[in-house]
Amino acid sequence: MIESEFINNPQKFGLFTSDFSSEECVDWFDHYRSGIEVLNKGLWIAGENGGGWKITEAFINHEEKCLAWVERFMDDSSRIEKHEYYLCALTPSFRRLRKEIESYNPYFGISVESLQYENGVVTLQYHDKHDKRQMELDENNSSINIVTK
Repeated sequence: MIESEFINNPQKFGLFTSDFSSEECVDWFDHYRSGIEVLNKGLWIAGENGGGWKITEAFINHEEKCLAWVERFMDDSSRIEKHEYYLCALTPSFRRLRKEIESYNPYFGISVESLQYENGVVTLQYHDKHDKRQMELDENNSSINIVTK
């Protein structure tokens, strides 16, 4: 079952890691859509080197056959907690995009206001501790981050 594959080993599918070497499959969109939907229910997944990951927001564009999601990493096993957020996507041509989300204070976290992926651009609007921000990620994995406050 696809869902259990994503839960048991999400890194195999390029989730929660900067490595992505998954081979393209004919029905990749439905395969990944199903896995992202399951992981977007707030499940924490143990990290390979400690800490935990979860998907905090996801956007599925059925018409253009592309996906976008926000990954959160947290490791509180040492005295200093580590918090990271990443904007990720799979393009219609099965290219993986991933960039760290800028935040004034990542320990405070970010709150996603909206996420969409249309016409080749992923757009994330979010709040961090002091600002409202917008991040755009294009299909060349180039990003722009602006404070919109």
